[in-house]
Amino acid sequence: MSASPCATPIKLSLWDKVAAPHDDSVEGLEIGIGTCTLELSGIYWNLIYSRTDDATALQTSLVTRSKQFVGCQTGFIAFSGNFKGLSQGIIN
Repeated sequence: MSASPCATPIKLSLWDKVAAPHDDSVEGLEIGIGTCTLELSGIYWNLIYSRTDDATALQTSLVTRSKQFVGCQTGFIAFSGNFKGLSQGIIN
């Protein structure tokens, strides 16, 4: 994964597109309740739901979902397409 050159270093998300800043690429830290970020490199922590298309990260949430993922993914339910790393969840 290569984050876009205009990736934000920090993103705070209430739910999906309700975020500050409203950016689809994060290179650093994302914290929220539930969100979808297309590209992420760093730490991705959401309370309820986190979804990404392409991530190299530590991803933690009740429900985690990723298409391309490298790193550590933890949640009650953890879904991944192409995955490299550690995935922990009651349902994988």
